[in-house]
Amino acid sequence: MSYNKEENAAFFPVENYEALRKGTTTSSSDAVIAYKPIEAPAWDKHSTELAPKPARFSKLTRWDQRCTNLQTVVKWVVVAAGAATIAGPAIMHIPH
Repeated sequence: MSYNKEENAAFFPVENYEALRKGTTTSSSDAVIAYKPIEAPAWDKHSTELAPKPARFSKLTRWDQRCTNLQTVVKWVVVAAGAATIAGPAIMHIPH
């Protein structure tokens, strides 16, 4: 495979950066990016587009409530198992 400068010129154009630099007269005080005033602050736009907090966190709130309910059920099961462990032998020794 050989390198052909004319063939590759269409795909990879050569730019003369020195001529580009000499053709433009810029001073150090010129703005690189033109200033464009904003209509509204970005944080305001972001906060107004979002749903209110209860709606945004409803999934987390539901998950937290389910965890609390599950913990309550587990506590009652442990208490019941402990009571059965203690009361079981005592009930078996009661004469009928």
